Amino acid sequence: MSADKDCHEQLWTSRTHPVREDMPLQQRTWRVERYGWALLMLLAAAALLGLFAEGPLSSATALSETGRLEIQYDRFARNGAPMRLAATVHGGNGEDAVLRFSAPLTDTFSIETIRPAPAEERGGPQGDTYVFRAEGRPLVLRFVMRPEKSWLRRGAISLEGEPPIPLTFFIYP
Repeated sequence: MSADKDCHEQLWTSRTHPVREDMPLQQRTWRVERYGWALLMLLAAAALLGLFAEGPLSSATALSETGRLEIQYDRFARNGAPMRLAATVHGGNGEDAVLRFSAPLTDTFSIETIRPAPAEERGGPQGDTYVFRAEGRPLVLRFVMRPEKSWLRRGAISLEGEPPIPLTFFIYP
């Protein structure tokens, strides 16, 4: 047992021959390296889970108080990169669906495409309004938007006559 202890001590003792070594410094360096590897693994896992773009951490669903409007969107996006937002309107009873995007939302994002195309579009100081013709079944609207501002952004989407659904985005620069 004593021989093993002596051998172990020799391995971790600083030497000058054949190469000058500072073993306490080397051990600290290895410890920092292990922490660095752990941090890189955590960052990679966060990226795969969607902390920086699309993924489970990023995907969110918001529902209106009445349940008529459901919004699916990504909480995290990149400035200048396209992102998707889907709005599902339930139980229209033959009425047109009038969707309103709040002014903070329209100031943050430019809407590039809307599928299906709205029958009417209106802009104003309170935001943009889109009118979609009812088809008697749940209406699924798909928007491709491009963030034009960075950092934490808030906005809201609502159906006419209903309270708005607040949305929060983090836009990476």
